[in-house]
Amino acid sequence: MKSWFVILVGLAGSWHYMDLASDIKIYSLAMPILFFLFLISAVLKIALLIGPDGGHSRSGIDIGSGGFGGGSDSGSGGDC
Repeated sequence: MKSWFVILVGLAGSWHYMDLASDIKIYSLAMPILFFLFLISAVLKIALLIGPDGGHSRSGIDIGSGGFGGGSDSGSGGDC
């Protein structure tokens, strides 16, 4: 929870003090770089929160090997 607070405060602060037309290098150079870094860290944190399954919860149901056959043997191997 603390990391979200730091990221959001950093985003808000760097956005507020960013001035690309300023003669002061902190406002015109450092603040856009800080904003970009905070933005990237927020995007990565959201991506890690969602996870590799795309945000969908797993139901725990095993659907087998997939496909139409389902892995079962439908042919009869008896003698004629």
